[in-house]
Amino acid sequence: LSVEAGSVDATAAFVGRDKELDKLVAVFDDAVASHCARLVTIVGSPGLGKTRLARELMSTLEGQARMRETRCDPAGSATFAPIAELLRSAASIADDADEDQVIAALLALLPAHDEDRERIAARAAAILGAGQPGSTEETFWALRRLIETAAQVSPVVLVLDDLHWAEPMLLDLVEHLAEWIDD
Repeated sequence: LSVEAGSVDATAAFVGRDKELDKLVAVFDDAVASHCARLVTIVGSPGLGKTRLARELMSTLEGQARMRETRCDPAGSATFAPIAELLRSAASIADDADEDQVIAALLALLPAHDEDRERIAARAAAILGAGQPGSTEETFWALRRLIETAAQVSPVVLVLDDLHWAEPMLLDLVEHLAEWIDD
């Protein structure tokens, strides 16, 4: 017995979910073909295999897209903590990075010719406790621009697990991204 959280056994056979996986791959293919974002919600009872299905999708799309996975904390955390985790991972930002290091890492994700790159990096860095906090609209805009920039290189798949634990503002961000991400 253990009080530690269990892990999904990725070596177990993936059985009986091919139809659902095919639907997810079809949505991905449609998003790529149309150059638009798609929002997919996987709903089901606890233990049904939603996380496993998402991980199988990520495995299936390996080499076709940039993929990031994060989860919302049931114990509650900062509103944008899952997004901060994504940013840290995407930009290889250490937990103990100072403000200048955070902004420099985010700037490295943006093309040099982007006239808004410093403003984008500063607003996105605020999610990580650095940079210049802006309005909700500016924060959403900066995060959207970072994702759009990454998607210009290759498609991006973001998996937000346990979204039912998300704060309302994070849900608003997800809606914003699904509606406004372009190309």
